[in-house]
Amino acid sequence: MIHYLINNPKKTLFLLFSITIYFGYYAFFSSDKLVVDFSLEQMFPENDIEREKYEAFRDEFSREDDKFLLVYKCGEPLTRGNISILESITDDLEWIDGIENILSLSNIEDGSLFDSDLDDSTWNANSKFISSHPLYKNLVISSDGKSGGIFVDLEDDINDQSSRAKVFNAIDDVLKYYQMWEWHEAGIPVLRTRYVDLVSKERMIFIPLGCLVVFSILLYIFRQLSCIVLPALSIFITLIWVSALMAFCGISINLISYLTYILILIIGCSNCIHILMKYHECISPDGVTIKEAISKVIRELGGALFLTSFTTAIGFFSLVMTNIKITREFGFVLGIGVILMFIIAIITIPIILLYVSRPEKRHVDRLINHSDSFSVDKIELFTRKYPYEIVVVSIMFFILSWIGLQKVDYNTSILDDLRPGNSIYDNVMFVDDHFGGILPLEVVIETADSSILNIEFLNKAEAFEKRLNSYDAIKKTMSLVDHLKVINHALDKERGMVLPQTQEEVEDYLYDYENANTLMNDNLSKYRITCRVGNIRSKDADTLKANIENDFKEMFPDDEVLVSGSTLLALRTGRFLVRDLTNSFILAFGIIFISMIFLFRSFRLSFIALLPNIIPLMTAAAAMGFSGIMLRPSTAMTFSIALGIAVDDTIHFLARFRLELNRTKDVAASISNAILSTGKAIIGTTIVLSMGFIVLISSELVPNSEFGFLATIVLFIALLGSLFLLPVLLNIFYRYKD
Repeated sequence: MIHYLINNPKKTLFLLFSITIYFGYYAFFSSDKLVVDFSLEQMFPENDIEREKYEAFRDEFSREDDKFLLVYKCGEPLTRGNISILESITDDLEWIDGIENILSLSNIEDGSLFDSDLDDSTWNANSKFISSHPLYKNLVISSDGKSGGIFVDLEDDINDQSSRAKVFNAIDDVLKYYQMWEWHEAGIPVLRTRYVDLVSKERMIFIPLGCLVVFSILLYIFRQLSCIVLPALSIFITLIWVSALMAFCGISINLISYLTYILILIIGCSNCIHILMKYHECISPDGVTIKEAISKVIRELGGALFLTSFTTAIGFFSLVMTNIKITREFGFVLGIGVILMFIIAIITIPIILLYVSRPEKRHVDRLINHSDSFSVDKIELFTRKYPYEIVVVSIMFFILSWIGLQKVDYNTSILDDLRPGNSIYDNVMFVDDHFGGILPLEVVIETADSSILNIEFLNKAEAFEKRLNSYDAIKKTMSLVDHLKVINHALDKERGMVLPQTQEEVEDYLYDYENANTLMNDNLSKYRITCRVGNIRSKDADTLKANIENDFKEMFPDDEVLVSGSTLLALRTGRFLVRDLTNSFILAFGIIFISMIFLFRSFRLSFIALLPNIIPLMTAAAAMGFSGIMLRPSTAMTFSIALGIAVDDTIHFLARFRLELNRTKDVAASISNAILSTGKAIIGTTIVLSMGFIVLISSELVPNSEFGFLATIVLFIALLGSLFLLPVLLNIFYRYKD
């Protein structure tokens, strides 16, 4: 194979470029071309009983994830001038396609409560009435009366990112004419739409920024144009092939898969550095031809480079075990992409080097012949002089990491992906503070013995709703009982806000009353209480759900209850994804260990090699514990991915160590030679990888920022483990056998 590639370079390149051109057409111009879909709904798990219950609830009642609040501060919301402005805003919003219903202070009760013809006495009385109204308080007016709200209900077919984005763009166009008021927005549609907009914006920032950083480092390391162009070409070809694979498999560029491009860019550069470093090493002796050097590069580096690509791919392939489709697709595409990157780089770079002039001696000397390059001579000396000190420090580091590991928490919330200062986070927290919670929670009572319009049942339901309102996490509830009280009060103000006295009255009140249709099913066997909660954490949500179910059983021993909603489903999704990712990490760890045994044909050597790669992962976990970073899907995913990448350093070091050992028959000398040679490439690739990941730390999205932070820690500690701890362990525990 090597002989054929070197002796038929033009045929190989022609075939490679022809395939790439076709793949490029297929990925970007064909009828099956790659599409962009940033819908947040793709994050829900498949084959999950709670999701099935939630979807059954939505089918029977109405959606609870298509409603949101536009909150405004305008001084005194209930003044005549502000109500007049609000009427204009409400009228403009009602014209937007995709909005089913709008409710504000200007149009409640068909606009009669704040009609401009009302006298001051009636106006003031209505202002007091609305401020304590069970339905409208914390919906169109805050409990303190200082902020107003516009309740927006979207049409049922507004259920994906593109349709929601059109509605929100239209809302933005309306509100830009009313910037004399301070505006905030919150609700599930807001979170989904604005979050995806933020992801799209960051994609346009960090992919080009990653390219700039990575290629700048390549230029600094090699200082040769060819050593920039060749990696760029290999990565570009790989990205086209991966795009074609995604198009063929029907995989979109989505909330997770957009990271494919920056990860292949970073990982691909690592492969290219090892190839180019090895080429400069092989070309350095006098009299060696370019063809001979290239043949040696492929022969000596190919096996180690394949295993590093394989272990990295295993880290990604392990994500296929998760229960979320786009995470499985992400792992599959990146795993294939890493293998493709290896194949394309090991073919493209050596072949094109046949047509590039021999590197200048000064570049070869700087990269290879100078032992002080990247200070590897100092590292080699340090490992020889202080072996036991290195072991002691490593043990202390291990103990400290174990302490930090115990502090890791997984008690996440919906807003943990955002940080204070981000407009989405600040808007949601403002509404949360002034209007109570904005996240939906649904409670559905199913009774088989009697109609839910029975007075006895309604009295029990009223008591149960009061119990729900006693929970700190629940900020507002709304049910059929609330509507009946309002109707009863409207018909007979002397009764006050109380339930009707007979079932006949209830049935009369609800005749042709459409506002309560979504709070009961058609055969009157199910009663819905819709709640709003704050930015609740997963453990608190579990406790709340359990308490609601326990209270229900106490009050309704013969009936059934469903506690559901998109809030609980989202928190459950994160928790179960963490579990799946943890299992996938353990599997990846085992496969990588077995692969190293096969490569090096030595259990002892593989076991020694694995120890320096445990500490980086524990260090990252400790960093999470000490800094308060939560264990959630994005951070759990980091460990599977970073393990595959970090172990590359160890594999390259051991491959060189084995090569030197076969030549020198001396363990100590082989270790020194491995540090002085491969150490430069390991340091170079770590710098590239770390700088590629470190740019993500500035991301507004907490998952991206934490991913970059933790991946950088893993890579840096893995570098120290491979160049300091691993050589010491080999010197102490490994013995050469003929």
